[in-house]
Amino acid sequence: MPDSDITKAETALSLVVMVHDERIGQKSFALFQKIMGLAENDHRLRPSAAVSMNGAFSPTARVSHVDDLKAVLDFLHHHISSQQRGTFGDEPIYHAFRAIDSSDAASRRGLARYDFTSPLFIHTITQVLANKDYKDLQEIAIVILPELDSQLFTSDRGFRDPGKAKAFVDAWWAAVENCRTYKPRRVDRAAAQVFFAIVDSPCLRVHIPPDAWDIADNFHYIREANPPSLQRCMQNSDLLPFVKQASPDVGLPFWMHMLWMMHHSLSREVLDQMEKETRESILRECEVIGAVPVFTPTGCCESWISMFDRYLKAWNKELGNLDPSDQAVLGLQASQKLVIEARKRLLEIGEEVVKHHSSARKWW
Repeated sequence: MPDSDITKAETALSLVVMVHDERIGQKSFALFQKIMGLAENDHRLRPSAAVSMNGAFSPTARVSHVDDLKAVLDFLHHHISSQQRGTFGDEPIYHAFRAIDSSDAASRRGLARYDFTSPLFIHTITQVLANKDYKDLQEIAIVILPELDSQLFTSDRGFRDPGKAKAFVDAWWAAVENCRTYKPRRVDRAAAQVFFAIVDSPCLRVHIPPDAWDIADNFHYIREANPPSLQRCMQNSDLLPFVKQASPDVGLPFWMHMLWMMHHSLSREVLDQMEKETRESILRECEVIGAVPVFTPTGCCESWISMFDRYLKAWNKELGNLDPSDQAVLGLQASQKLVIEARKRLLEIGEEVVKHHSSARKWW
């Protein structure tokens, strides 16, 4: 592509940033891919690639589908250096993240060709998340992080340095506080997924701020999707003792709520831990009338039963609004059955605790 044509393209694209036209976005992205192919041999064209990405992925532009992330990842890799960010700012990173967000599952397999655990990327994503003056970038970064789960959070390669690990968790939490909506929207769902990835990571969980533990209650935003980070937490027997020690007043109640709701998905060891903690909680709350202990659900146990009842009521309402032939009915009924079973098991544990407590009192 001659330099004159590139200059014309830059001028044209700079005028369409405010145009809500998917076709223009698609054409801008096609031009970006073409420029990136040429830029491999002529680095002078890289600024033009940045302009074309602005036309495709500005806050008002829209590209419906990206089917190949190679050019996007090359572009992202080029622009995360301090020198490039000093020249272009963080706009190219924002545009690259939006392009990743516009790709499908098949295209995102291409993410494996880029090392997201490199010190440079960890430094960049930490700075991006901490930048409260660029909320749009903070939000898209939160949304993109779950897509990097298998690289960023399933090994300790990126966060072996405790200082960098703490900086990342602090920046992530600052971004979540700045962007969360307290509703089951994308940013809140993504924040919940990453929270459980952070809890599962030995390098990261020790840096969770005290006021971040209440986000554990957001697990119901992602419960049905059951993402990998939540699945790992259901199998990790290190976590309940950690949460109990790190946040006994805030984190532990939320964590126990989650474990009871995911009762059917726990590993045998985690299930045993949860039931042991439940027994201890019920024993502390066991009411004694005269010389007779009586299981009257109070405190934590009462809140767990109330949680089950709220879910069951919501599912009953939803089922009542659905046609019996609706495909969603079977899934709701299956979830309902699992909750009923968990609720029954909780009551059984309560009765077992009372019976044991009563026998012990008689023996003494």
